[in-house]
Amino acid sequence: MTAVNALTVSELTDRVKSLIEDTMPAVHVTGEISNYKHHSSGHRYFTLKDDQAQLRCVFFRWKAESLDFEPGDGANVVAAGKLTVYKPHGSYQLDVNRLFPAGVGVLEMAFRELKERLYKEGLFDEELKKALPEFPMKVGVITSPTGAAIQDFIRTLHNRAPWIDIVLRPAQVQGEGSAEDIAKAISEFNSYGEVDLLVLTRGGGSIEDLWAFNEEILARAIFASELPIISAVGHEIDVTIADFAADYRAATPTAAAEAISVEKEILTEEISRIKLALHDLLHRKLDAGKIRLQGLVTHHAFRKPLSILEQFSIKVDHLSEKLVSSLKENMKSNRVHIVNLAGRLNALSPQNVLNRGYSVCTTSDGEVVRDSGQLKLNDKLKLRFASGGAVAEVYDIAETERKG
Repeated sequence: MTAVNALTVSELTDRVKSLIEDTMPAVHVTGEISNYKHHSSGHRYFTLKDDQAQLRCVFFRWKAESLDFEPGDGANVVAAGKLTVYKPHGSYQLDVNRLFPAGVGVLEMAFRELKERLYKEGLFDEELKKALPEFPMKVGVITSPTGAAIQDFIRTLHNRAPWIDIVLRPAQVQGEGSAEDIAKAISEFNSYGEVDLLVLTRGGGSIEDLWAFNEEILARAIFASELPIISAVGHEIDVTIADFAADYRAATPTAAAEAISVEKEILTEEISRIKLALHDLLHRKLDAGKIRLQGLVTHHAFRKPLSILEQFSIKVDHLSEKLVSSLKENMKSNRVHIVNLAGRLNALSPQNVLNRGYSVCTTSDGEVVRDSGQLKLNDKLKLRFASGGAVAEVYDIAETERKG
């Protein structure tokens, strides 16, 4: 290679950087810490070494927040991370994502890493967990149909609450593909929609045996479920990612059955207590009614009903007499008024005028003759007297004398 084609230090370092960072997968490295420095920025710098080599490491503050122990020089640890190249020094280093004390297995490290990541996403948030129904009538169970867990669950539930129906969905709970099968079962039950809640359960075992319940696909299926889910995996000391994601964690399959049922003896006692309470309430109501009724019976209105009727009868008589008297006075006054009106009418009667010697003269058309100017010779006139009448003929007309 000529000088013209020579690489600069930066170019070579960039190639090494790309080669390492783009092709090297994430690794887990075990070794002893030396030169440990906790910088004021929160970042941690240290070297991992064994008896033949050493590796510089950087643990940035936002990643170091997940530490559940304080490392230091001489500590044997396992560091999980990715190799990077620090260009100014031309050296490679491990960009640490998680740090564990030595002795923690690969599965345990994977468990802690997934737990931390899902926790930060909010999959374990207590405020998002669904409440278990108080009196479920049908329960969906996802487990191996041949395991001891389902037998313990059925026996406990039958003894405590035989009215609860169990719908079993057989599932693979161990080995390759088991997490996917359990997640699928959760989805099927949500589509089915005829159970009140779900129970995921299996017996105890090693971390490898229980690993299906530590898979991310299952944790997300539990979180997405519309049905409340109880996780009852392994023994009391066993803890899985499913336990954190579920709405309720039961230490054992038996504990899960106890959590969703009220023991029939306790329920019977509660019913009896409610019956007694209702009985006492009813008697108190009856006693209060009796006291009120007695108060009404002893009231003076009930003690002297005849006296009250007599008083009302007397009052009616008084009002009746007063009404009759008033009517008589009105009739008397009206009678006098009528007599006066009759006298006035009689005085104005034409008959009375005739009785005094006057007569009424009308033409043949019935028109009353008041002036001789209404007449012509030979007109026929009708004369009406106080008694009887006559017909006359005009043979002479005297003019009316005008005054003034």
